[in-house]
Amino acid sequence: MDHYDLLDRENIALDIRKYFKDYKARQLGRPYKPHPDHDTTEVWQKAADKCIELKSDPLSFVEAAFRYCSVKSKHNGPFPKQMGSKAMDRWCENFEKLNSSGTEDSAYENDVASEMTSASTICFSASMNRGVPLEEVLLSDLAPVKAYVRILLFPSEDIIGKYREEAQKEITNNPGLYEALCKLGMDVSVIFSK
Repeated sequence: MDHYDLLDRENIALDIRKYFKDYKARQLGRPYKPHPDHDTTEVWQKAADKCIELKSDPLSFVEAAFRYCSVKSKHNGPFPKQMGSKAMDRWCENFEKLNSSGTEDSAYENDVASEMTSASTICFSASMNRGVPLEEVLLSDLAPVKAYVRILLFPSEDIIGKYREEAQKEITNNPGLYEALCKLGMDVSVIFSK
């Protein structure tokens, strides 16, 4: 999972930029548009590389920066160029400690586990109530379930065939997700093997 292609990196960079702009707008209390020198592909790609290096998900990565940046100025930090800096190592480490639940499970892992449990409950209930096989529920695009969850809940050939590509994108666009799923004992290899 150490390999990210250019498209994966670009998607992560776009997510970081979006979350950064949202957080900065809340911080400033008004819409935020980065200075053109700070709003470049290079700046956001560097941030994406740092996010991947730290095995973080883009949202937690940005939240860590806004929570732990101590740079104070007229506009308050963090600034876009800081998102790819060494300071992110410290901010993400502090964020992880804060969100640790007292065990080795991170808050993000708990969120992923909750998502899996909720999806499982929804799909099993739908299966029982409608009197149809679970696989049929998971093959329906009407079920509000992410592709990787569908595959991990019921790794049939039909579900894998239909949702593999989307599941791979979901996981590669969120560097922390792969690690969280592995820590939860999920066999993620079924999503990435052909």
